[in-house]
Amino acid sequence: MEISLLVTAAITLLTPFLTKAGEKAAETIGDKLANKATEKGIWQKVKGLFIANDDRQLIEQIESKPVATQAEVALIENKLTKELETNPKLVEDFKAVLNITPYNEFIVANKLESIKRLQSEIKDLEIEMENAGIGTAGDYKNKINLQQRKLQSQITQLYQELGIKPEIVSNVVEMNS
Repeated sequence: MEISLLVTAAITLLTPFLTKAGEKAAETIGDKLANKATEKGIWQKVKGLFIANDDRQLIEQIESKPVATQAEVALIENKLTKELETNPKLVEDFKAVLNITPYNEFIVANKLESIKRLQSEIKDLEIEMENAGIGTAGDYKNKINLQQRKLQSQITQLYQELGIKPEIVSNVVEMNS
């Protein structure tokens, strides 16, 4: 499985906990993850990457906040990509914590490709909407909403394929779009 797909899976599964899509705004990211077995396992792996490189303070600062910024999510994504590209053992560890097996790897890869494509299309449509005139902005908004529904469906199917209960999947689209 491609590294970029593993990163997409990890970030997709962590997004509800890193962003305002979590249950209570007063909870920290660490609190939100406390009782979510798979997501906590992913977070522990990600956190370990920062701790191993003496970035403990940075990751603990992110973890202690109720909401991570987009820049912090991008930082996590970049760190994860860099580490997975250089560490085949870590790739296998992430596959294990994500419940990716030889049996479901093809299906999961297809779902993740679809998620990446839809995220990119939504970003492109948002840029086009910003540049559109008043008369066509509504059309772009409708197209974005349609793509977000498709994205939500793909994320829900990903959760199902990985055997994770999608408790707050309906709110995941907000950060991914």
